[in-house]
Amino acid sequence: MRRIIGLFLLVFFVSFAAWAQKVYRWVDADGNVHFGDRVPPEYAEQVFGRPEADQVETPESAAAAQQAREDRVLLMTYLSVDEIEAVRDRRIDQMQSRGVVTQRYLDSLNERLAKLQREEKLWSGRVDAGEASEVPPDVISEMASTRASIADYEGRVANSALEQQNVQDKFATDIVRFRELKGLPPVAEETSSGANEDQSDLTATTAQSGTE
Repeated sequence: MRRIIGLFLLVFFVSFAAWAQKVYRWVDADGNVHFGDRVPPEYAEQVFGRPEADQVETPESAAAAQQAREDRVLLMTYLSVDEIEAVRDRRIDQMQSRGVVTQRYLDSLNERLAKLQREEKLWSGRVDAGEASEVPPDVISEMASTRASIADYEGRVANSALEQQNVQDKFATDIVRFRELKGLPPVAEETSSGANEDQSDLTATTAQSGTE
């Protein structure tokens, strides 16, 4: 009895191993189809595909992969167009607030420079009149540093305006892409649809008034 049970278990496990073993299919150079659990090396690419290390990334595939990553981030970050617009508006408000502070400081620097220039002019008059030998070095030094600061903050103001425009453009692109991914109609179509509805309402109201 034990021998019968042992034989049965042996047959079972052998059969299970054969069933569980994966069978591959490949076609040789003559067009003959083969099946087996082992694939000859020369046909490995046919069965398993090219190894990732041998795959050549083209500019098109790289751009598509990058776009797919950006799409995933966009969909994970926002739930609606309204949310994108709200984040955009907050970002722009923060940038504009910083821009106002920068512009005010720039104005104060220009006022300071104008005051120093008047002071320099007075000293130059005194030098011409023989009342002084030269314009004080600290006045000249402060004028130079003030001019340098003005140039720096003028650059910041210009960069702030450019940065705000870039942010506006980036959010506009994100909104268009988000609508495409969500299957939403473009803004122009929504505006046109809304205008048509308003026109229809106006026509109906006018007709009703005429009837009365």
